[in-house]
Amino acid sequence: DRQQLLIANQDDGTLSVIDLAQRKVIATPRVGTGCEVLGYFPIGQINGR
Repeated sequence: DRQQLLIANQDDGTLSVIDLAQRKVIATPRVGTGCEVLGYFPIGQINGR
């Protein structure tokens, strides 16, 4: 829904989930080490729509 932005925090193995409307970090889940690059694929493309 394009309401959130994900930022990879390489050094500590987390993502910052940013709410674009509020312009603030709303979550910081652990994703493990090595998270350096994120790819974006609209759900419609993944589901073949």
